[in-house]
Amino acid sequence: MKDEYKKQLNQIKAPKSLIEKTRLELREREEQKKQEVPPKTDIKEQPVSLPVKRKLSQSVRFAILAAVLVIIVGAGSYGYYQSQHSLRIAFVEQESDTFSIDKNFGQIGGSKNENIEVSKGRSSKVIPDFLRETEPNKLNEIDVWLAKNEENIFFAGYQKDGIYYFIQAKEISETEFLAYIKDRLE
Repeated sequence: MKDEYKKQLNQIKAPKSLIEKTRLELREREEQKKQEVPPKTDIKEQPVSLPVKRKLSQSVRFAILAAVLVIIVGAGSYGYYQSQHSLRIAFVEQESDTFSIDKNFGQIGGSKNENIEVSKGRSSKVIPDFLRETEPNKLNEIDVWLAKNEENIFFAGYQKDGIYYFIQAKEISETEFLAYIKDRLE
């Protein structure tokens, strides 16, 4: 642009004082432009961050591995604890005369404790079929069959040390019944 002005000025026939004045004015304008801040635009510049791959230190890797291991072991332990401590009681429909605790199925003794009757013997027939048809629970690695009927009579059957046990409980709560069974198997 400067060259263009020079060409134009050279073609103009003007007094030298006017030419000098014009040159000075052009220089002043150029200096002002250099000092001015460029006009702002509406476009905002934002820094662009590219993902940086960082290697984890050995101690951080070990800490993460230890945390994962603790979670896995904790979940497994909780599952085992739940399986050992949450017992399911099946509901059975039983006619009162289909099984009586007074029948002798090779019993070697029994005991009566308030509302709980315990029969035991060396034959599996101590545990009635209606109870064996339910799904057993595991308590201390022993299969335990638990049931209750419409009259809120609780039944339990299990085998421990070669002896079969059948327990019948009347007029007690489910919590008391389960506590009694857990105490017998611990």
